[in-house]
Amino acid sequence: MQLYFLSEDYSAIIPRIEYDSYSNTFNGFVTPIVGGIPHENYFSCKTYDELKLLFKTTSRANLVNVHLMQPICSKYYNVIPSASVLAAYGTDNKLTSMYILKRWLMTYQQFHCRNIRVVGFFTDGYPRYLRAMCLSSNFFVKTQTLNVSNGKLSFTINIPDSWSSWFFFLNLTQLFMFMQDGIHLCTKTRNRLLSKKIQLKMVLYEGSIQHLQQLIKTTNKIDHNLSHSDLNVHDKQNFSSCQRISDDKVLNLLFLYDNYKATYNYLLTLNLMITAYTLPNVSLLDRIYYAWIILFYVRLWCIWLYVTKKIQNHQLEDLKQKKRKIILLLLMH
Repeated sequence: MQLYFLSEDYSAIIPRIEYDSYSNTFNGFVTPIVGGIPHENYFSCKTYDELKLLFKTTSRANLVNVHLMQPICSKYYNVIPSASVLAAYGTDNKLTSMYILKRWLMTYQQFHCRNIRVVGFFTDGYPRYLRAMCLSSNFFVKTQTLNVSNGKLSFTINIPDSWSSWFFFLNLTQLFMFMQDGIHLCTKTRNRLLSKKIQLKMVLYEGSIQHLQQLIKTTNKIDHNLSHSDLNVHDKQNFSSCQRISDDKVLNLLFLYDNYKATYNYLLTLNLMITAYTLPNVSLLDRIYYAWIILFYVRLWCIWLYVTKKIQNHQLEDLKQKKRKIILLLLMH
């Protein structure tokens, strides 16, 4: 039996309706999906009135949903097969978690009928996808809500006894696994740093793209190997840029400046993320080690942000109360 991993993701498109003379259909509308299967060449009109009604009643697609399939081969294969496009269709992203779960189950069954085992799915971390994952795997639930497992098809996860405490809930039997694309995770982390709308505050310091721009201006390129194109915020899927801006050369230069500490720490997590989730020749123990470093650092950062925001809200409320008292005193006099 062949083993495959499936992945899916959305990409923004310009809403536009086009006529396909070959199939005599109109493309660009939100593709109707029944039972998890998108209907191909669905929008066909015989009269002009039907076309007018179609424009009035049917939404235009502003996103394209692309599904890919990647075969899993033995380590003895010299060449890794490339991924193939399974499906691509227009959508408006108005999906529910139950719909996503039904689509995964339908896809799994269809592949199994063709003697192909779907090991798992790569998806983004959107809330509806996370909920579908939790429902499917019964993760972090005390009472099982859904049973999608099949005794003959499922595999068993051997969880150590030391993990089976009250805060960890995961069924030993699973039908398939879920993962997030490591490259996508790295590019999203990079885009946060390059964005002008996001502040990366860390105690007394702040991560900023300006620190990298300053390195490019004041330092020889041989020392950092950066260019202005690496800092292009509109190039959102540039993984090579992730590798260059978090390279050891750049980190060593940032470490020399005290006011660059936040940028250094942020890019260090990106460096460890690349090592843990994308490099092929890293041992399993090293991957887990680097992943836990990232996790603990981000959790501590989130705790600090939460506490700081809470303190600021209290201070703001106290200031408002003082202003009210002053206004009342002025009115009384």
